Amino acid sequence: MHQELLLREIRKRIGDKSLNDEIANILNISYDAAHRRTSQKAKFSFEEALELAKYYQISLDQFLTSDHQI
Repeated sequence: MHQELLLREIRKRIGDKSLNDEIANILNISYDAAHRRTSQKAKFSFEEALELAKYYQISLDQFLTSDHQI
């Protein structure tokens, strides 16, 4: 659920650019590895999520609700 919310925020910010290309370039991973993450067959690591959030200036706090506090 949280990964989909992060991906949705990134999609808003990149417009018509390829989501897989963007993530592959930012995380320095292959296109196939990026595709596995964007199709949610693989999860972002915590470090990857932080790197994407920092790059796109997305606050990860917005994904936390009172039911999911760490």
